[in-house]
Amino acid sequence: MTRADLLRIVASETDEPLGIVEQIVAATFATIRAALDAGERVDIDNFGRFSVRQYEPRTERLPDRVIEYPAHQQVVFKAEREWRRVVNTGMAAEVAVALSVETGVGNG
Repeated sequence: MTRADLLRIVASETDEPLGIVEQIVAATFATIRAALDAGERVDIDNFGRFSVRQYEPRTERLPDRVIEYPAHQQVVFKAEREWRRVVNTGMAAEVAVALSVETGVGNG
C-alpha cells in the first residue's frame, strides 16, 4: 500500500474530501517525525510504537580488512502485541472488517 492508496481509502471510508485527508495524514506524519527527531517515543494505542534506536560505533575485523561502522540512529516500529498475533495467524482481513463494524468506518 502506498501513501496515495492510504489517502484514497481513508477519504472513501470517511466521506471526506481527498485534500482534507491529505492534510490530516501529512500533519500526522509530520508530528510523528518531529517527536522522533526530538528523541521522543510515539505510542499509538491499538497500533504500535515508534522509537529511535541508538547504535554505537563498532569495528568488524575480517581476515583481509577492517570495517569501521560509525554511530548512527534508526527509526524502529514495534507493532502492538494484538496486531502481531493477527498478522501471524493470517486474520488481518477479519479484524479489519470487525473494526469497521465496531467503529462505523466504512459502513457509509
